[in-house]
Amino acid sequence: MTRSPENYEAILEQLRKDVLENQHKRAEHIFATEEECAALGYMVGFDEDEMFDLRVSALLHDITHSLRLFNEHLEICQKGGIIPDKEYIRSHPTIHSLSGSIYAREKYPDIVTDKIASAIASHTVGRKDM
Repeated sequence: MTRSPENYEAILEQLRKDVLENQHKRAEHIFATEEECAALGYMVGFDEDEMFDLRVSALLHDITHSLRLFNEHLEICQKGGIIPDKEYIRSHPTIHSLSGSIYAREKYPDIVTDKIASAIASHTVGRKDM
């Protein structure tokens, strides 16, 4: 589906269905994250495009969380040209943010922008100027 304002709601609905199919154990957390992000976005006055990016980021932030083997995350990162630094390597629970940003781009290339990928990549440890 092509990324355009007239398709935003349909894209979000498809992503929600994908969450239910592929991440059913984390669906409640993911949907709550989406709602909380949307509330914050409305509070600060985000426009329609910014709200869409925010919701997509929330829906995809844990896309590789279910991968249990560290090497699976590392393989995705390396395939995407990212070599995790030692902080990520020492902390297995945070590496899913890096692998998730790459996997989300691969799975949804017409939807995931640099901005969304960056939000996914930094959701566990943050980054300067978030």
